[in-house]
Amino acid sequence: MRPIVLATDYGTSGAYVGQLKSAIYTVAPGATIIDLTHELPEFNPRASAYLLASFLEYVPPESVIVGVVDPGVGSARLPVVLEGDGYAFTGPDNGLFSIVSRKLSKARWSEILLSSEPASNTFHGHDIFAPVAAKIASGLTPRLAPVPAEDRTGIQWPDDLHEIVLVDHFGNGVTGIRYRLSDQDRILKVHGEEIRYAQAFHCVGPGESLWYGNSNGLIEVAVREGSAAERFNLGVGEPVDFGAED
Repeated sequence: MRPIVLATDYGTSGAYVGQLKSAIYTVAPGATIIDLTHELPEFNPRASAYLLASFLEYVPPESVIVGVVDPGVGSARLPVVLEGDGYAFTGPDNGLFSIVSRKLSKARWSEILLSSEPASNTFHGHDIFAPVAAKIASGLTPRLAPVPAEDRTGIQWPDDLHEIVLVDHFGNGVTGIRYRLSDQDRILKVHGEEIRYAQAFHCVGPGESLWYGNSNGLIEVAVREGSAAERFNLGVGEPVDFGAED
């Protein structure tokens, strides 16, 4: 059976994650479930799309990923499956899978054809995406219909998003900009403040700021032994950009 990976904005304080897993185990009692994250930016599939794409290398081969950041749940947006390179993703067609689809060769999109049993208007993760993922992981074939890639939400979004897409537990600000060696001499500007590159935290003194390429391949803003979010008033959606070279 293929592993099932969960990536949502549900948080962990309520019952939502447990209910999601229950829906999977009902279809696939022997499933292996990995909680990748339940702290994607809430209500924000655009920011979450860049994070999800950056996490792919940490996901086991052949995984089925349930992705849920779905502020439009219950609307006319399609429930979809994205497949490619041995991976499968189930979730809403709201741009959440748009960036990761660019990493897949021969990416294939399908609409999930709903059964006659009514789904709730507020919890498609439990009612649709988790059961479909469990079927795929078990080698079963859910009812799908191919849909064109060019019509998917987010297909026009840039490859790099010059914004903060996550503020983590340490107060670091993760951007949607891919890290490149050629950018090391450039100054990152946040709220008019200039932040210079450092390879790692030990390269600057306590309380000093830096930007670096994180383990997911994205540019991240930090303060050694402090909070960049507090220092620079960072939040999801805050613009960041490169200024002149140092």
